[in-house]
Amino acid sequence: VIEVWPGPGGLTRALLSNGARRVVAIERDERCLAALAEVSAHYPGRLEVISGDALKTDFAALASEADHGPVRIVANLPYNIGTELLVRWLTVPNWPPYYASMTLMFQREVAQRIVAAPDSDAYGRLGVLAGWRTQARIAFDVPPQAFTPPPKVTSSVVHLEPR
Repeated sequence: VIEVWPGPGGLTRALLSNGARRVVAIERDERCLAALAEVSAHYPGRLEVISGDALKTDFAALASEADHGPVRIVANLPYNIGTELLVRWLTVPNWPPYYASMTLMFQREVAQRIVAAPDSDAYGRLGVLAGWRTQARIAFDVPPQAFTPPPKVTSSVVHLEPR
C-alpha cells in the first residue's frame, strides 16, 4: 500500500492492523513524522515513512520496489492538490499502470465529477479520464463532523480500478 499524506497515522494504523503487509507513507508535514515513527515501532518492518512531497514522488519507481504483490494507493488528499495527483495517476504512459487500485478521499463535488456519466452536468475532464482508464465509484460519503476541525464540505471516498 502506498499512502499519501497519512497525517499522524490514523488510516495507517487501520491498514496495518487489518493486514496490509507493507505500507509506504509519504508525508510532507514534519509535525506528523514523530507520530508515524510511533506507528512504525508497533509494526516493525511493515511501515516505511518517506518525508517528502507527493507531487515530487516517482510513484512508478516506488511501486517497482514493492515485493508484496499488487500496489494499492490510498489517500486523504488535501483538496487543493488531489485532482492534480489523480490526473497524474490516470495519465501514466504504461497501462495497465503500476497500481491495482486507488482509494482516495475528495470533496464530494470533485468525487461526483470523477464518477460522472457522459450525459450529466458534472461530466468533464476528470470524468473522461477516470471513465476511460478505470472503473470508478463513490464508496461512501464522510460528513464534516468526522474531522477536527470540521471542514465546510462533505467528503467522498472514491475507489478506482484500472480497466
